[in-house]
Amino acid sequence: MKQFQISQIKKLREEVGLTITELSKKTNFSPQQIWNWENAGDRSLTTASLQVLAAALGKEPNDFFIET
Repeated sequence: MKQFQISQIKKLREEVGLTITELSKKTNFSPQQIWNWENAGDRSLTTASLQVLAAALGKEPNDFFIET
């Protein structure tokens, strides 16, 4: 079964070589919000926000889900 893993945001961002600031510019999310998702486990991420992040990273929303 696959489950959403918020930690995938940082992993996928680093895989494509973007800083939080660069991802912020591509998504129009504040650097603080991205940091909160990555480091504080902020669960305020919506489906629409996930789609924006995925597109900015050149990934699919499904890439944020891992087998548990």
